[in-house]
Amino acid sequence: MGAYQLVGAQDKRFEHKNLPSHFIETMQITGKDNINHVDSLAGYSINIPLWWNVFETPSRNILSGILPKVKGIHNAIAYKVSVKSEFQDFQEYKNKIIADDSVGSHPSWSKDHTLLKKERIEEFEHLGEGYYVEMDWQGLTYCCCYILLETPKTYLWIDFTATPETYETNLEKFRKLLKSTSIH
Repeated sequence: MGAYQLVGAQDKRFEHKNLPSHFIETMQITGKDNINHVDSLAGYSINIPLWWNVFETPSRNILSGILPKVKGIHNAIAYKVSVKSEFQDFQEYKNKIIADDSVGSHPSWSKDHTLLKKERIEEFEHLGEGYYVEMDWQGLTYCCCYILLETPKTYLWIDFTATPETYETNLEKFRKLLKSTSIH
């Protein structure tokens, strides 16, 4: 048993499932602002400001982070990538996320959420199909803005989730993030 023996089976500090997010998180810890993130596998790029605190997720297909607290609450933004081959077409993908869901139903991706409201919004059509959504989860209401889009390689769900008290305040930050998003 030498000096280099790790405690347990592995040292968890070196175990990463999402290296791009881990890399961004590390750069933000050092104070780096406006990180240019290019996801060539998913077909999009984004400029990541320091105020969007990115953290490592368990999946390479999710870039997620939280916004600074407003009224003591963190809001979240996530870029969720799906492989095109898992769906017949973009319409099937949109239906799975929200397009086919009706008020009072559970979305196909969660039996724990209940759809309270769904409206198509045109503001983000330059990027993709937008929805304003209200969901109930564990007795709490969440206001969300979903942007669904197709890249040449993948389908992408951009998800801004907030509370009714914080949605409008952080919507401007979400808009800024979307302005820096490009598809390639």
